[in-house]
Amino acid sequence: MTESGTELPVSVARERFADIVNNAAYRDEITYVTRHGKRVAAIVPIADVPERTAKRGSGAALKELLARHEPDPTWGAEFDELRAMLDAADPGKSPWDED
Repeated sequence: MTESGTELPVSVARERFADIVNNAAYRDEITYVTRHGKRVAAIVPIADVPERTAKRGSGAALKELLARHEPDPTWGAEFDELRAMLDAADPGKSPWDED
């Protein structure tokens, strides 16, 4: 993706949204949406979006992330230690209970 492109304030982008999307899809144009003169979003052709970003938030992305990392064998012990600390601070009260 290049830095060049059209900049539009949010109010104008809202009015021209369908045209902006069509320009991205069919003309390969990038439109930067601005608020108070600062870029806050971009509408880009889907080909310019890295696959990693396109999959963000999906179950497939989570499975891929977990497959790349070895399990942490100390996690369970650290969790038990944290639970014991919370119990010692306020015995019999769950940290999830409402006050």
